[in-house]
Amino acid sequence: ESRDPFLQDAYIRGIEQCGVNGATLLAELATNGNAIDLDRAVTAMAAMRTESFAKLLPELLSNVHVTEGQKISLVRSVSNYQTEPPLPLEPIAAAIDKNCSGSKEQLQTALDVLSSGGGLATPSGERFVLGLLAHSEWEVRSAAMAAGDAGRVTAAKSALLALATNEK
Repeated sequence: ESRDPFLQDAYIRGIEQCGVNGATLLAELATNGNAIDLDRAVTAMAAMRTESFAKLLPELLSNVHVTEGQKISLVRSVSNYQTEPPLPLEPIAAAIDKNCSGSKEQLQTALDVLSSGGGLATPSGERFVLGLLAHSEWEVRSAAMAAGDAGRVTAAKSALLALATNEK
């Protein structure tokens, strides 16, 4: 950890250049039980851009020691991965569906990221949207409706019609 942001970025890019070996070491750092190491690993993961690190995102989102703010940061980082072919979002959508039951901000961030990357078209993404249509907070339901419409989530059609007519 460095107070110089340029030096910290250089360290992160160096780890990124290690590819699979760097990803393996970062995963070990995140799961060694030390809170400081977990924080460093999450901070580094949020800045990564290569596919070998993207494969770690579901594992980190499933980690019970990752805080809500860290999960938001990790979910937002999905847009960093500009790979060709595009990153498959099904594993990330599944991890979000299982592990993101937190605040309005966390759920809305997950909806934004998944809808912008086509992740709502996956089975896990559809389950995530359908689950949020019944959420107690109106802001989350509204965001789920908008994301379902923008992401063309056809499975949400009957749920949206029921909401529009106030049926359950």
